[in-house]
Amino acid sequence: MRLIRSFPTTVPPGRAHVVDGIERLLLERYDYTPLGDIDDDVLLIEWDLAVGQEQLLAFAERAAGQSEDVLVAPYRLYAGNYTSRSLRETVWAHRRWPDYRHVATGDPVCNIFGFGLTYLPRKLVRGYLDARAAASDGNTWGFSDGSFSGWHHRCVKPNVPIAWDVQPVHLNYQLPFRREGT
Repeated sequence: MRLIRSFPTTVPPGRAHVVDGIERLLLERYDYTPLGDIDDDVLLIEWDLAVGQEQLLAFAERAAGQSEDVLVAPYRLYAGNYTSRSLRETVWAHRRWPDYRHVATGDPVCNIFGFGLTYLPRKLVRGYLDARAAASDGNTWGFSDGSFSGWHHRCVKPNVPIAWDVQPVHLNYQLPFRREGT
């Protein structure tokens, strides 16, 4: 299993991000196609999520115990943050069918997930890329968390377990207060 931090080739202005020693996978326009070049299972953490060492190790241990399946950790999308200005309330990033609602705290599974902190078995990454290459629908599929998790839901398993004991923090949120003079 390889620990990888996805990272945009250019960090958007004003966006918080993590600087650490984790191997970076540089992405153009958030296209995860380069995951296909990694010849190993991937424990993926996105560029704007922080997680404690103990939680990261616990997540890796749990992922290793279920090496055939995707595993996700929950993280919050904050109302009014830089990327989700339309959110009226803070929610967990992952969603459930049939109503596409955000998961509630403690839901054991999700159907659609953000990559955030995710374990991706090599065979599933290759399966997605092979299905994309074989598609005869005339469309060029991207490789995003939404397209991958939608494919996973339809073609692999409808439910993905959520590791609630590990909760990374999405760093992009607006502070609800300002200091005087700023």
